Amino acid sequence: MKIHRNAKTTPAARAALVHRALQERWTNAATAAAFAVSERTVAKWVQRYRAGGCAALEDASSRPGPAPHQTPARVVSRIKQLRVERGLPAWAIARAVGRPRSTVSAWGLGAPWCERSRNVSTYGGHHHDPAGLGETQVGDCGLDIADLSREPVIGGVDDL
Repeated sequence: MKIHRNAKTTPAARAALVHRALQERWTNAATAAAFAVSERTVAKWVQRYRAGGCAALEDASSRPGPAPHQTPARVVSRIKQLRVERGLPAWAIARAVGRPRSTVSAWGLGAPWCERSRNVSTYGGHHHDPAGLGETQVGDCGLDIADLSREPVIGGVDDL
């Protein structure tokens, strides 16, 4: 067990503190003076012991609990569904699900083509490539760009 560097007591010291306060009937002031802590700390550990026994004297996890304001999973899936299947902008999705636009945007659905198939445009139709330049996959987003590396050099040094 790793003890916090600023901790005045360990679980064993807390058990001794509670034992003196409850079993030996020391006052909170006397117990606090003996363990170099405040009376409030003595009262806190005695209260925790009464509520949960010896297990309550152990170090508690400092990991934060779930956020009460976290967006429910069903809303997140609806946001993704509206973005991917219908290609709606953030403001329209926000209106449809009854959440702020910032909540919709926070789910990483910035551009409609990020979670779409490769050849589907923003508006639900198929991608049209009139010049026949081909497509290049960019990153994980699947953004289609024209391959411009085959442009001819006009009147340059390459004619020599």
